[in-house]
Amino acid sequence: MKSSRWAMRCWGLLLSCVALSAGGCAIIHQMIAGDGPMVDPQFDGLAGKKVAVVCVVNSGSYGMESVAEPIAQQVGLYLRQHVEGIRLVRSSEVADWIDNNSWDQGDFVEVGRGVDADMVVAIEIESFRLYDGQTMFKGQTSLSVRVIDVKDDHVVFQAPIADFAFPRGHGISTTDRSEASFRRIFIQQLGNHIARMFYKHPLAEEFAIDAASYAH
Repeated sequence: MKSSRWAMRCWGLLLSCVALSAGGCAIIHQMIAGDGPMVDPQFDGLAGKKVAVVCVVNSGSYGMESVAEPIAQQVGLYLRQHVEGIRLVRSSEVADWIDNNSWDQGDFVEVGRGVDADMVVAIEIESFRLYDGQTMFKGQTSLSVRVIDVKDDHVVFQAPIADFAFPRGHGISTTDRSEASFRRIFIQQLGNHIARMFYKHPLAEEFAIDAASYAH
């Protein structure tokens, strides 16, 4: 067991170094495509289920409302690609139901029943930032994720509130890309981070995140 953990740490260190080197993106891509260590899902109960992804934001956080649907869309995209047999409720259908009903944001089961889903992946965004100072982009968010069985009205998986940052290292100068471009990349990476909780994936993906900030 100790040797296995040591091997995982060494693999992570190697990938981190590669990500910072010239041509790192191409090398990481090759490693992901190879036979490197794999990470098991934290919850594997979405396979074969009809799933609605619902994202809400802290109403006290100004300007964050517009990120909810794009985050849900990105999570759904990765789940559709990687979770076997999943039947995903379209994000537009979820948004339409929310818009047309007087929904209490805390009752995710109500949404699930409204769109005839078996499971709801409930994402709650507590904070969302794109800037680190005035001249650097650095996405930072605090969020929690739950999976709720709609039929039984029961939480079957819960990840504690956690912070996510992109890039993990230094930020990106605002002269290198537009806010819209960085926002799109950050939401894409956040969606991938959340979705990986639910399917087996290469360990290399955990360390390729910073390289992605320069690849787009």
